[in-house]
Amino acid sequence: MNPRAWSSSIAPVYAALGCTSAEWEETYNNILLDTDVLVEDVILNTIGPNGQYHRELVATEQKYRLDKLLEGMMKYAPTSAGKRYVAIAVHIAHGKGPEAVVKVAQVWMQSLFLRMTAFATLGTQEISSSSQTPTHDGTGAKIEPSARSEQRILREKLCCLRWPPSTADTGNSSDNVKTTVVRSHTYSITHDFTN
Repeated sequence: MNPRAWSSSIAPVYAALGCTSAEWEETYNNILLDTDVLVEDVILNTIGPNGQYHRELVATEQKYRLDKLLEGMMKYAPTSAGKRYVAIAVHIAHGKGPEAVVKVAQVWMQSLFLRMTAFATLGTQEISSSSQTPTHDGTGAKIEPSARSEQRILREKLCCLRWPPSTADTGNSSDNVKTTVVRSHTYSITHDFTN
């Protein structure tokens, strides 16, 4: 994985580490640093219970265990690239001292996990409606045939309602094609039914 692909997400980590993107890329792309070995080394020697900076990580935040945060990010990352991403950051931070290790953990706690937790609690209320979902019998009466000229007008109106934006169907089908326009309380959708 190319670190430039996610350079905007790593910018706060660069700032916490006080390193440049060149230093980051050099360390990330170093083939001598095996990901699994690096992860194990960081956990045992830096953030683990006997690690050099374990005490600082535990003492800094009373509410959150920054040591467990970093360990979990490395152990449970869905891909090897994710494990490497975290391990490289902690590895670089280890070389800069305990303040850098704590800063990196705090950046991820604030910009990733606390945000994720906040967003997880938003919009958890059930969405309900006072009206029932329409049945086929209730909407069948609203389906009407339309002429090509009506379709063109409707298509022009629909172009601005579609999301994501797409080009309107401007096929060169003949005018004798049977076409139906569905009109409902939601967006109108043009359907072509050919025999």
